[in-house]
Amino acid sequence: MNSKVSKKPEYLSVGEAAIKLGLSERTIRDRIKVGEIKAFKGKGDKSYQIPVKEFYESMNRVRSLKFTRSIS
Repeated sequence: MNSKVSKKPEYLSVGEAAIKLGLSERTIRDRIKVGEIKAFKGKGDKSYQIPVKEFYESMNRVRSLKFTRSIS
């Protein structure tokens, strides 16, 4: 019997986030740069890592020209 439990990844790549949102990788990187999606690069890394929790929280935010609100 295999005792290993499959864990969900703690981070998404830019490509994975793009697929989930139906957007291009360029759009995801642009949203990271303006702060709409929180992400970071590890020391010496070239690619972004997007925390799964932050990603799903950012999906619930709706931006308007005058204000930001969260959808419950």
